[in-house]
Amino acid sequence: MMIALRLILFVVFSSSVYSQTCRGVSQYGQCSTNNDCGCLPLANSENSGICGFLWVDCSRLESCQTPGNTCEKSDHMCVRLQCKNEPVCYPLSMIDQRMCPPLGAMPSPTVPKDGICATATWSRQGVTVAGGYGWGNGLNQLNDPLGIFIDANRTIYIADTNNARIVKWAKGATYGEIVAGGYGAGAGTAQLYGPMDVVVDKSGAIYITDTMNNRVQKWNRNAKVGETIIIVQRPIGLALDNEDTLYVSASYRSHDVLKLRKGEKNGYVIASNLPELYYLFVHQNRSIYAADKNNGRILKIDESKSQISFVIGQLQNLGVSQLSYPQSVVVDQSGSIYVVEYGNHRVTRWLPGAKAGIVIAGGRGQGWQSDQLNLPTDIALDLDGNLYVADRGNHRVQKLNAQTCQGALKYDQCSSNSFCGCLPLISNGISGICAYLGLTCSDLNSCTNDNQTCYEPGHVCVLHTNCHSAALCYPLNMATPVICPPITFQTTTPISTIPNDSICANATWNKTGITVAGGNGYGSKLNQLDHPYGLAVDDDSAIYITDPYNSRIVKWALAYSDISLTNTPSGQVVAGNNGEGTALNQLAYPFHLFVDRDQSIFIPDASNYRVVKWMVGASEGLLVAGDNGQGDDANQTNWPVSAIVDEMGTLYIAEWGNHRVTRWFKGAKSGIVIIGEQEFGDETTRLNYPIQLAFDRQGNLYVVDTDNQRVQKFAIDKSSCNTN
Repeated sequence: MMIALRLILFVVFSSSVYSQTCRGVSQYGQCSTNNDCGCLPLANSENSGICGFLWVDCSRLESCQTPGNTCEKSDHMCVRLQCKNEPVCYPLSMIDQRMCPPLGAMPSPTVPKDGICATATWSRQGVTVAGGYGWGNGLNQLNDPLGIFIDANRTIYIADTNNARIVKWAKGATYGEIVAGGYGAGAGTAQLYGPMDVVVDKSGAIYITDTMNNRVQKWNRNAKVGETIIIVQRPIGLALDNEDTLYVSASYRSHDVLKLRKGEKNGYVIASNLPELYYLFVHQNRSIYAADKNNGRILKIDESKSQISFVIGQLQNLGVSQLSYPQSVVVDQSGSIYVVEYGNHRVTRWLPGAKAGIVIAGGRGQGWQSDQLNLPTDIALDLDGNLYVADRGNHRVQKLNAQTCQGALKYDQCSSNSFCGCLPLISNGISGICAYLGLTCSDLNSCTNDNQTCYEPGHVCVLHTNCHSAALCYPLNMATPVICPPITFQTTTPISTIPNDSICANATWNKTGITVAGGNGYGSKLNQLDHPYGLAVDDDSAIYITDPYNSRIVKWALAYSDISLTNTPSGQVVAGNNGEGTALNQLAYPFHLFVDRDQSIFIPDASNYRVVKWMVGASEGLLVAGDNGQGDDANQTNWPVSAIVDEMGTLYIAEWGNHRVTRWFKGAKSGIVIIGEQEFGDETTRLNYPIQLAFDRQGNLYVVDTDNQRVQKFAIDKSSCNTN
């Protein structure tokens, strides 16, 4: 019989998650009213386990660190899963009682009015909705966007700080519209100087912290000039409550929070002698939340009680770091707090009473890809619960959609997990949720009120393909991105060419290089290379090298980069090294290579006329293209020398001998020619010995066209990606 205990799991940084143990229950046995949860055995205990969701995407879980079976991430713990032979780091969010309610548990809380329930999730792949074309003053560009505001029409207002203007981007727009400033930095009534935040009231009037002019400006709808409504030293953050009362944080000298009621001309101080506060948020109960950036805390100001408290970061004075330079905060109707961490390049969500946050955006290093942020500064939620982030360092605003499959075909694949599909929502004919399809139909209740309503908390009414397309109430905890990772297209540039966002315009490099691989003469020893050709670097800064004359791929850990030449360590063979040959554990003159996020290696095995994929720890490769002899048929390749893979697993190959680029869908037995013709040439539609490929962030394809002495760009036809 299971002994169900309420356990607080202490992990790094004293994070905690309330869950239940399943001591005494058999491995993977039932421990929850959710039949898809089971007892996950703890790696460091033979007789203990934790009740967690069983059907996660194992390929996204990292192995535990040895010795000790520990996890680098503070919100993970080391367990054993049926899909892995070794212990893996499992996300604590998947063992929370909201995901796996204990047997006999009470129903979960109802979904609040804003639709953001405790188990809500967002796509980790952001969509650029403003800017994204580098810094500049064009109407499709931004320059250090700091503050953002979203109105009821999903229009985005942006404090475009270094352009001294406020720009408005309507939903779906490709260009912004200047609604305040835009006449250069200055103190005139039509000018702004370093604006840091913006809010808009119900009448359409725009309020701006004109920071370097030491004033708060009001621009009425369609006004050509602004009026000063507050004079204060270095105002930073703004917030409006539901009565359009304005709140302002002042950062210089006084460190006050000011309040100005609508229609009044004189504001007043409601809290003083505070730390330097950045952005503010006023909750529905009139509590004011503020980001204490330099002290790593979120403050709550209760004006009615004249009380100030720390709601996140209260362990800071004990030397425990919870936040890194939090700059903005938002609170939803359920009381969950969202924090923009400028220093960690991420957004975290803190459920009521939680001592640890959940990363919902960024958190994958400083960068410019769709799942990364670069010095984020502000956050907003629209009425649908979609998340918007001011991504300052990338000069863009990112939108992270609440996890749905809007626009996808009914029941079509919406995830890299093939057990998931798009379940259409009854309430909206064009939207759906991307959910795990394996639940038993008899365990699902029918929708009520003409198939529109679910009385069960945490459920939505959908049509289910496996249940004769009946209208059924489906649990939202089966529609999380951990269970159903979204399929999204993003840059397919090989990891080796992704720029480092820490490289500023005046960056310089040491003139003396350090040998980090090889350097011991040519040869076949593990501390040698023989005419190395291709190179890639993964997210762990490990280097992958094609060693063609040794018919192998060698991995060198960059941790050794500061060791002198005489102490250069050996590399690790990760593919080949069994002599030149045609077997799947052999290679024959590999050239360029591609390493994906799972550290799988895609190798154009040129002399074998094929492309093979070597997964981590594999003893032989998997055939992904070719291996049907040299030729130009659809199932053949001719000296493939470069290969890259997009987020959907589609493979692109530069064929040196066929003067073409082919596209191979995941699992396909033949490719499609997308660039080049049957013969070489110098026309714009032809290639002459192509040798390398790369994609940019918009999906445009670049080809190194060797014997034509050029690099060709082939623009993507965006209309071809529209789905109806």
